[in-house]
Amino acid sequence: MHRIVLTFCLLLTVTLMVAVTGCSSSPKTSDQDLVQLEYPSLLKLQADPKVKLVIVDVRSAQRYATGHIPHAINISIPDLHPADERLADATDIVVYATGWTEYLSPAAAKKLLSQNYKNVHDFRGGVEMWQAYGGKVTPGVTP
Repeated sequence: MHRIVLTFCLLLTVTLMVAVTGCSSSPKTSDQDLVQLEYPSLLKLQADPKVKLVIVDVRSAQRYATGHIPHAINISIPDLHPADERLADATDIVVYATGWTEYLSPAAAKKLLSQNYKNVHDFRGGVEMWQAYGGKVTPGVTP
């Protein structure tokens, strides 16, 4: 009888621990986990031959088409998934949106980090910062 009660208590404890902590295996991310990238650092990453950089515009396809950073691909936040072949070979991923007041890029960076992508950078100033530094934008749709 004592063994049955002990087993029951053990199972109850484990069940409660799972319920309280959750079953999710994806890592938790916060603002402290984000690496914000400034314009000069983005240019350095682009110029480094050892870095396989993928720049991701996380705005809608319509906004991407109005002008995006050259060589950027468009993946909106709902379409960011683990093991995306467009990101598979990247050593570094830079995400961006429109500008400082838009929170799409930090949300996208957090989502990618929670999906176990490494070296994810938030180009927080986005297209507005790119243009403020004299960068040209490319109109058109995702290649």
